[in-house]
Amino acid sequence: MKTVLVVEDDPLVRITVCHYVHKCGWQAIAATSGNAALKILEDEHERIDAVVTDLRLPDMSGADLPLLSRAQCPFIFMTGGGQSFGKAHGAVLRKPFQAEAFRSALEHGWDEARRACRQQMREHSRLATNLT
Repeated sequence: MKTVLVVEDDPLVRITVCHYVHKCGWQAIAATSGNAALKILEDEHERIDAVVTDLRLPDMSGADLPLLSRAQCPFIFMTGGGQSFGKAHGAVLRKPFQAEAFRSALEHGWDEARRACRQQMREHSRLATNLT
């Protein structure tokens, strides 16, 4: 069974997204902040198959999670109304969304998110090489 890390500070949205994850036949692990998500990604990176995160978290932008965690999994970003996508690399869902839109992003957007993740990993490697 695949596991999705859901990063969302709003309890109602977090519970709803975890429910959607379960309806897709996946397991959900929930985090309420970017720092909590980073800890989970560090401790359980082998278990996490995808991350679904809000772009606006209380302690950081969800768009920074792939950069700070160096996670090698797809990211799907959730955003409300007029928020900018900024540095987000991956599929983007505008809130509010229905279960079917989430399922589509998780299942059909999987390839796009994986390509974006691989691109980001190449950028990390290139930057690391340039720094040394």
